[in-house]
Amino acid sequence: YEVTAKSADGCVSAGTSVTINAQPAGPDAPTVTITQPTCSVPTGTITVSSSLVDLSFSVDGTDYTNTTGIFTSLAAGEYEVTAKSADGCVSAGTSVTVNAQPATPEAPTVAVTHPSCSEPTGAITVTSTLAGLSFSIDGTDYTNTSGMFTSLAAGEYEVTAKSADGCVSAGTSVTLECVTGVFTLSNVNAIAVNIYPNPFTTSLYIAIDDVSQINNCELKIYSVLGDEVISTTVTNQLSTIETSNLPVGIYFYKVIDKGILIQSGKLISQKD
Repeated sequence: YEVTAKSADGCVSAGTSVTINAQPAGPDAPTVTITQPTCSVPTGTITVSSSLVDLSFSVDGTDYTNTTGIFTSLAAGEYEVTAKSADGCVSAGTSVTVNAQPATPEAPTVAVTHPSCSEPTGAITVTSTLAGLSFSIDGTDYTNTSGMFTSLAAGEYEVTAKSADGCVSAGTSVTLECVTGVFTLSNVNAIAVNIYPNPFTTSLYIAIDDVSQINNCELKIYSVLGDEVISTTVTNQLSTIETSNLPVGIYFYKVIDKGILIQSGKLISQKD
């Protein structure tokens, strides 16, 4: 613009040049990414991405001291993210929601079925009122959604639950104990059976105190998965069982006479 002045006499002054700049451009509404709270981190993070420089950002429309575009430790709630240029122009807002932290399940409540004289393995059953959980007894495999673990060898287990959000509960410790002993049959006196050594290497010995009381006595040995790995008839007071083909590990046995269980227990294979 050329600004001039005219007097009452019609005299016009020299001109003064003036330039009015174009309106400052306001920044676009921010593009944001959000990191939601996790099982271990209770707060969220909002990160603004922009190709423009000299911007400041706000999540409340008031405080524009943030120049990095990274807002951390945000509680659950609604946020309106805006950008302000060096000229003071404020962008339209981008609405963002920070979710609540996912809930972590409580430590599982369990019922235990111990290995018994007639059953070489035990079971663990988880009871829960929550839906969408998966369960583990080793802290790694969470494919079990029923909460029922069967065919378990005697030993220590740590039962945990995982939510659909991936939150893992505290553990519940469980010990499965194998019950062994000497049993009295209905038609004979108590039969004492001794199986040794335990742990064993390449051979086992089974000693029966009175072979006159047995008839068609069998020794059956099972893997922890319940597979029968040895089955032999016992006729002598002291019998040798070849075990060199059994890998190192835990096994269970049953001594059966005339179809009736006399004794059961756990054996351990180890190599020299």
